Amino acid sequence: MNKSNNRSVIKTKKLLKNGLLELLDKKSIEKITVKELTDYVDINRGTFYLHYKDIYDLLENTENEMIDDFYDILQSHQAMELNGKPFELLKDIFIFLSENVEFGKLILGKNRNYNFINKLKNILREKCFKDWDYFLTKENNDLYEDYYEFIISGSIGIIENWLFSDMKRPPKEMALITEDIILKGIDALKK
Repeated sequence: MNKSNNRSVIKTKKLLKNGLLELLDKKSIEKITVKELTDYVDINRGTFYLHYKDIYDLLENTENEMIDDFYDILQSHQAMELNGKPFELLKDIFIFLSENVEFGKLILGKNRNYNFINKLKNILREKCFKDWDYFLTKENNDLYEDYYEFIISGSIGIIENWLFSDMKRPPKEMALITEDIILKGIDALKK
């Protein structure tokens, strides 16, 4: 396939994904039809079916791409490089979220997607346990589990508040605030 066709496919998929996110802001996934979406973004229904089986397939594909992008951000930061200070990782996460505001609001808003949130939590759990093992000895595994749950749920709360308050603070500032909270929790775990 030549480059212009690739650009055309990328553009079409982006239109469909953005259109779906906009419609999801107005109604639930169950009430959105392929015809409604394709009319909304002015694309032929046949074109939609070249790429996706149905609306749910489009949503799942969008979620998987976001998960993959999020995972790539996490993997680009190694524990030794961060040296116990997650600022750079957090900054990249907040920048990623600022570039994907509509999706973030969708999964955390009125149509909250718990399956997607749980996938993110599991990716974070894997990353945190691997990286925190580098810095901490887990003498009290129950406390470690509680701390993890508190930090992840609290971080999601911080993100949710930030997204729905129109991101008044820039990503870098949010990363500093979140890092401070996490480091205070790690210090408490070391005691």
